[in-house]
Parts: sequence; structure tokens; C-alpha cells
Amino acid sequence: MACECLIRQGLAILQKNWHSILGEVDIIAKTSNGCLVFVEVKSRWGDQESAWDAVDAKKRERQRRLAMAYLKVNKHPLETPLRFDVVLVDLKTNTADHYPAAYLFDREL
Repeated sequence: MACECLIRQGLAILQKNWHSILGEVDIIAKTSNGCLVFVEVKSRWGDQESAWDAVDAKKRERQRRLAMAYLKVNKHPLETPLRFDVVLVDLKTNTADHYPAAYLFDREL
């Protein structure tokens, strides 16, 4: 459901469940202008607020480190534009909401 939501928004899905020693990225996509999008998918049964709570500072930092690892492993330039999105899936209503640029990214951290 999350991938279909992203595709409807014009993103191309590159990988699902990308793993490294640091953890996993749910979805890696690409915009039409070449920006790599790292997507965190959170599913809940009707409680979107608790899904947002799960994307805490620790999770965001892990995603940042995973993004940098992905760039290195896949030989992308470190200057490649990046974005961090969240897709919240409501299992009760069978809907997905896409939040582009859900949190900021600082390569210097």
C-alpha cells in the first residue's frame, strides 16, 4: 500500500527493505529530478498519532546514517539530494498518507 501511494505521488521505487549492518530502510525511491527519498513506513490500526511518535529522534538519526551508508555502498555522490518521507498506513481504513520531507536532514551530524 505504501509503495502504491508513493507511485501515485510520482516517485519511482528503487528498493524495498534495504538492509545494512546499521539497520533497514523501508523504501528507497527517487523523484523525477533525481532526489533520493528514504521512506519510513508506519502502520497502525486507526491511531496515526502513535505512528508519528514511533519516528522519534533516535529513528531519524538511524535513517540519516542508513542514507549515508546507502550512498556509499551504491557509489552515489555524497552531494546527491536527499529527502526523508514518512508514510502512515491506517490498517483500519486501509489508507496511506504520504508526508514528504517529514523531517530535516543534516549531513554534518
